[in-house]
Amino acid sequence: MAKAVDYMDDALFQELFTMFKDQCLSQLPLMINNINELHFSQGYKQRIDELFRMFHNYKASTAYLGLGNMNELVSKVENVLNGLRGLSAIHDEGIHLWLHKVKDQFCLWVEEMEDATVLSEYNKDLNINIKVTAVNESPAKKLRSLSCLYIDDNKKRASIIVSALDKTMASVAFGKSKESLDSYIEGTTPAITIVNLEKEDIKPYQDYIQKHLDAAFIFILNKPSHRLLLQLSEKGITHILNNPIKGKDLKRELISVVHTNFLKRRILITNKKIHAFINTLEPLPNTVMQIQSICDDEESSIADLIEVVKKDSIIVGMILNAASNPMYGLKKGMDSIDKAISTFGKKTVKALSFGIMSQCMGKLNLDAYQIQEKQFSKVGTLRLSLMNLWYKNVDMSKLGILSSSAILGNLGQLLISSELHNLQLEAKFIELTQSIGYKAAEEELLHTNCTYVSSDILSSWHLKKDLIDAIRYSSSPQDAPLEIKPLAIANFIVYALVDSDASISNSLSEEIYTLMKEEGLALEPLEEALKSIQKLSLS
Repeated sequence: MAKAVDYMDDALFQELFTMFKDQCLSQLPLMINNINELHFSQGYKQRIDELFRMFHNYKASTAYLGLGNMNELVSKVENVLNGLRGLSAIHDEGIHLWLHKVKDQFCLWVEEMEDATVLSEYNKDLNINIKVTAVNESPAKKLRSLSCLYIDDNKKRASIIVSALDKTMASVAFGKSKESLDSYIEGTTPAITIVNLEKEDIKPYQDYIQKHLDAAFIFILNKPSHRLLLQLSEKGITHILNNPIKGKDLKRELISVVHTNFLKRRILITNKKIHAFINTLEPLPNTVMQIQSICDDEESSIADLIEVVKKDSIIVGMILNAASNPMYGLKKGMDSIDKAISTFGKKTVKALSFGIMSQCMGKLNLDAYQIQEKQFSKVGTLRLSLMNLWYKNVDMSKLGILSSSAILGNLGQLLISSELHNLQLEAKFIELTQSIGYKAAEEELLHTNCTYVSSDILSSWHLKKDLIDAIRYSSSPQDAPLEIKPLAIANFIVYALVDSDASISNSLSEEIYTLMKEEGLALEPLEEALKSIQKLSLS
């Protein structure tokens, strides 16, 4: 039986290994029992403390004995348990599942110890990014607890940015090059790494990004080319800013990173899984990108838009189909694409063009939501119609973003449904939706929700930041930046009134009344728009 280390004689190693094996064997029932009962609030602190002490001792023993695989895992488990000691309960089902897998791995290792001292590698499913976060912690408060490494060759610019970062984060380190990242991470890894690139070269950072796919990165660029944006997207980097950087833009992006990486506790739907899912989709059609560009350009005309749309028969068909749908309130017999686009206007055409994305996704698995592709598309149609009918009487200037966010807010269902299927949680999810609704069920099982995942997918396509954040903050409008808050509130209301299964609410909830009062929004335009959508959906 080969020993794991060479720095002690065989007799001493064997004696210490046997003692460690007996310790693991005797404590295994306690470990299993504590992990199995962690979901009970009564006795939580005692169970967590016992598990922490257990793994703390295992870390020291495995390091001394040279049991590298076991030491790597127990060190991670100790860190997670230390974080959990500060909570009154585990609010994340993903952490429960992860600890159960840890328990199974230990059962396997204890069996192996009977015949060997060199243990097998642990299941790599355990090697995921676990973030322990208090349920009600605000993004700004969480940001103040995080460390940052800022890399920039421009010392003058760096001094300004580092000074701004110092005011919002726990600690900030500065380096001039990739080498500073290597030296910084010898003993620790920064929570957020910000890289300000003078040249379009991400090669020095590729290895580090690949090894830390769930790490938080922000790249600041000088007028990035489409090629560079594509490269970053392929690496899973979606948090991107342009020079010259403004303080308020940096703060907003940091809050967005906190939402994405540190508050959602995405144990099951990680950055890596989102990136893998996005890679299964085709890129946005070039026509959609051209339509977005024209609709965002105030100097572009309807004639310019018509010219681009006519080049794509699928989008032409979608717009004509929408024109014949009574939901949009156009006159009957609108069979000319020129007339349809002129009547819809830029904002609605831009929103409708995003519907092409569902055409890029192949066969949709929406079993967890108990809907078909037709209902999935109908949700977008209903939300778009409600938003347009409501907000044209509130603030037309905001409809450019709100029309698109209305139709894109349910995109995350695709990945969530797929992940629930892979984890064999579909039945449990369906059962939960009957009692607490879709959004609460998403939070209960995955500790994320559809709009968060939708915004992450859209980030990978580098769509407009305001559009992405209008969807991202729709679940918690109170956390939104001031300039985004009205958009987030509008989306929150429309998403609540048209649910994920295309059902339409008959009345406004108390939460909606409160938000509208705080925002100074009149009730009548929304109530009239809701009545119109209800009538149209029945016709």
